[in-house]
Amino acid sequence: MADHLSDEEQLQVLKNWWSENGRFLIGAIAIGLTAYFGWQWWTQYQKDYSEGAAAIYTDLSETVATANGEDLTEEQQKTAQFLIEQLQSDYENTLYAANASMLAAKLAVEKDDLPTAESELKKALHYNDEDVNTIASLRLAKVYLAQEKYDEALVMATYDKNDAFAATYAVLRGDVLLAKGDIELARNAYQQAMGLLTANPVDRNSGLQRQLLEVKLSNLPAVGDQS
Repeated sequence: MADHLSDEEQLQVLKNWWSENGRFLIGAIAIGLTAYFGWQWWTQYQKDYSEGAAAIYTDLSETVATANGEDLTEEQQKTAQFLIEQLQSDYENTLYAANASMLAAKLAVEKDDLPTAESELKKALHYNDEDVNTIASLRLAKVYLAQEKYDEALVMATYDKNDAFAATYAVLRGDVLLAKGDIELARNAYQQAMGLLTANPVDRNSGLQRQLLEVKLSNLPAVGDQS
């Protein structure tokens, strides 16, 4: 029927349709463009954000890299602290921030600043990542042990997985229990670790770990001789 309309009539139909539907069409186009460009912006922002964190962490790694175990200079310490704080404040939800916190804890331990090491490892634990939590918990347990916070150390040394870290955690539990004076429980933990290492030799260091465990077990007082 539209084929029989004059040009003027067709133009009027178009005007009427636009009057009724134009606003909705413009709105739909606007929403679509906003969503598209918003997604493009968010994708680029995420990329820039990740690259920014990676660049800072690279600078941090280079700053603390020393040859032959040399101590950091005062200037290196200041730079490292600045970069760590920048990652923690500006990129707090990234893996780089969590790793920066664990590095800060390592530097604190080297200065025998155990309270700071404890605080930094707790920051790392806020990053909800299984691998990060496994390592940070292990290190925090060691810091608690060094501070003679044995109950806290045992909580952090709890581990219910059967993987490459299971034996390491068992050894640490043994160390904590031994420090508490719980000889038999320490023995049980060491024996558990020995069983795990024997059944699942995960790397070439397993033999050395077993030798160290044998020394720990042989140094324990005999049953009934714990005076």
